[in-house]
Amino acid sequence: MRFLSERGCACDSIPAAGRGAMQFLPYAALRHGSPSRIIVHHTGIYESTDNRVSWMRYGILVNPRSGRHGRDRKERIVRDVAQRLGGGCLVAGLGTTCSAELAEEARRLSGRVDVLVIAGGDGTIADVINAIDQPVRVGLLPVGSANALACALGLPMNVMRATQRIAEGKPRPIDLILCDGSRKAAMTGVGIEADILRRREPWLNRRLGSAIPYFLATAGAMRHYVRTDVRITVDGQEHEVPQAISVVVTKIPSYGFGLKLVPQARLDDGRLHVLTGNMGMFSLGWSLLKAFVVPNRAGRYLSGSRVVVECDSPRWLEADGELCREGTRFEFEVLPGALMIQC
Repeated sequence: MRFLSERGCACDSIPAAGRGAMQFLPYAALRHGSPSRIIVHHTGIYESTDNRVSWMRYGILVNPRSGRHGRDRKERIVRDVAQRLGGGCLVAGLGTTCSAELAEEARRLSGRVDVLVIAGGDGTIADVINAIDQPVRVGLLPVGSANALACALGLPMNVMRATQRIAEGKPRPIDLILCDGSRKAAMTGVGIEADILRRREPWLNRRLGSAIPYFLATAGAMRHYVRTDVRITVDGQEHEVPQAISVVVTKIPSYGFGLKLVPQARLDDGRLHVLTGNMGMFSLGWSLLKAFVVPNRAGRYLSGSRVVVECDSPRWLEADGELCREGTRFEFEVLPGALMIQC
């Protein structure tokens, strides 16, 4: 593979200027058996010089820590995706080591492209949309664990088919949730789901895949979770839920892994969708199992544009599969059409 330095000099390896703490890896977009050249910019972003013409400027942001694929496998996937999206496609993120570095790359890349393609899961998507401060279309490559947002959008789980949807699709505005006036999300939860994420952490580094740690943590939470009384205020109307096990505030019907938890939820209806309940653990477990096959009907459903959740004892808030904070009061409001998805 040949590379082109920023000064225009060809070389056989990545120039030293491109090697840093981030270690952004290049890709080669192959065309008829010939490798395209890569321009190494001072920003550490690699640019394909494939001679195909594409009127849309694409950039791929890759989270190397997301999902079941390792970094090398993700690099191979990105090469194929970059070839499909055509010349001028930028790639960044493969060398990042934490969420802060990925967020910085998202900010840098979003200013240079028309469509920012996120290769990661729901947590990666959330980190990116909270990092960028300018309007940009977003494309999704479902290489995370649960891929709940991609499922809600009806995207294929095959990466190349999802790439085709990005290349041939149109912009679709979807709503987001504003949590506590600061963080944007597509799905949130207060209660046992956040406890499950907390219990999942010790299992993640044991090479058990993505689903097994989740189910082990779920079993532990269902056995040991301590309930609390909750007051939910939806557009000014109060609802008391004694000994609540969970309060879900979401825009999407699926809660990951195909679990159809809140089937009433819609991405673009300008409303928040709330599901809460205080059923027994056996009933909860049975309802969750059924929700993998048929849409869930258990629990109490509410809907509105602004939701306040108040708990008698401290609880954790999770947003898009990431733990956020512990507290007794949480506020949510809908942001209509806040994110433009290329699909």
